[in-house]
Amino acid sequence: MDMPLAGIEAMIEDTVYSFLLEWACMQYPEWHKLWSSRLLPLVRFSHMTWSKLHEILTCSDDGVHSEQTKKLITDVLLHKAYPAHEQGTIEADTTTRCQVPQRAYRLKPIKVVEFDRPCPQVIVYLDLTHEE
Repeated sequence: MDMPLAGIEAMIEDTVYSFLLEWACMQYPEWHKLWSSRLLPLVRFSHMTWSKLHEILTCSDDGVHSEQTKKLITDVLLHKAYPAHEQGTIEADTTTRCQVPQRAYRLKPIKVVEFDRPCPQVIVYLDLTHEE
């Protein structure tokens, strides 16, 4: 499987966003305030896929589609679209952008084997230790 680490991080960040949103909606009746004040700063929008960012921007839910979320995503899209212009604005931008600590992802290598015959099937091998 030829997938770069950046692609895996993007998929994981998309999942983190979806999980946090779903969890907040199920756990708290007044989740809007919790979402914008406590959970939204944890999401690393810069590591998300373009399609997920577009999906969030076009979402019609008012709670998710707040001005704060729009601003964060717009900033990320501008930085992704024009990375050369980002260099001069890093110093000025560090005071306005929220700083999120790096997450340590623990990814296990997998091996995928596809078979055509006798019937189509896929076998996935995980590199796990005895304790896992």
